[in-house]
Amino acid sequence: MEASTILGRLADRNLATNAVATIVDDFKTVLKAQCRLQGEWLQQATELSFAKDQAAKLAEELATAQDVTAQPKVQALEAQVRQHERDLITAYRDKGKLSEELLASRQELAAAQHALEGLQRDLVNERDSRKDAEVQLQEALQALEREKLVAATASGELQARQAEREAAVLECETLKAENQDLISRLVAIKEAEAERRNEEMRMHAELDRRRRELEVLEKAAAVDADNRLGAVLLTGADLSAQDSVPAHAVLRLNGHDGGCFGASFNSAGDRLATCGADRIVRTWEPQSGTQMSELRGLTMTALGVAYTADDRFILACSQDGSIRAWDVRTSRERHVLTGHNQKVVSVHPFYVDASRAVSAGADRCLKIWDLNRGFCTQTLMSHSSPQGAVADQVRSCVLRDVLMMDLLPSNTQIPAFQ
Repeated sequence: MEASTILGRLADRNLATNAVATIVDDFKTVLKAQCRLQGEWLQQATELSFAKDQAAKLAEELATAQDVTAQPKVQALEAQVRQHERDLITAYRDKGKLSEELLASRQELAAAQHALEGLQRDLVNERDSRKDAEVQLQEALQALEREKLVAATASGELQARQAEREAAVLECETLKAENQDLISRLVAIKEAEAERRNEEMRMHAELDRRRRELEVLEKAAAVDADNRLGAVLLTGADLSAQDSVPAHAVLRLNGHDGGCFGASFNSAGDRLATCGADRIVRTWEPQSGTQMSELRGLTMTALGVAYTADDRFILACSQDGSIRAWDVRTSRERHVLTGHNQKVVSVHPFYVDASRAVSAGADRCLKIWDLNRGFCTQTLMSHSSPQGAVADQVRSCVLRDVLMMDLLPSNTQIPAFQ
């Protein structure tokens, strides 16, 4: 607003300067006219003086010339005198007009001088105003530069705040997504927990039913064994003939560098699985000793290997604390069972239920696994590190002790036998 006011005042000053220039030009014109009129007046005065002198001379000549012979000359001189008088009258008239014009010119000159003085004063004032306006304009420009700098700084801060806001919005969206994902995972965990509890209840009922069936089978087997023992005693058969010890090795398999630590036949006896320090599980055809496949994936030494009762999976335990299950048909890894904190020293499948297996670890835990879903269904604690486990009865060997553990939910530990 101040800059526009200053520019308007500068424009008015330019108009005033133009008016002063016009008045000065008019004043110069009047001075030129006055000089011209003064020159004409001096010329008329000179001619008038000359005419007076001529008239005086003619009068003297007329006075002296009285003879008749000088009459024509006198008449001529009189005519010249009259002419000079008329010229003198005209000169006086012109001189009066010139005097009037000179007076008017002087008045105009005085008015022009007065106006010029006023304009000069106005010009001085305008110059002072111009200086003040220039100072104000300079201050306004400096203030404008400061305002621009402040605006640029504010714009930068605004952009930074907008970037922070966008980052905060993005982080909020990410947190919302993570929260939603956590909620979904929590719901899934709750559903899995509920499903696991339902499965545990179903498994408990199934185990109770199978336990009763096994008790019946054991009683029947005991009765049958007593009958067969009585028959042997009556006939006098040699009982030691069935416990012969092999005298030499039928087949030697060289397949593991660093030692072989486990071997297991399948239920049909036509396949043999071995494991060792080379972290590889190999399957063999025992009749010819031909290697059938190699199962890889272990990260440390394999300490035990076993076929499941239905020959679907091969299980191997390792020093890395994991148990791996491979599909026998495709030789692909099916599950990685983790839960032991230290090495797993033994793994054995259930013969009654082929979908489950038990493992013994150096962390003093026995774990029962669901092979269909690949997670632990039960953990049994021991007072020392177990060295092996046999499913169905879950035998745990601790030094010289044999522990019998019930698989019912009460986890009752039966006293050890020495």
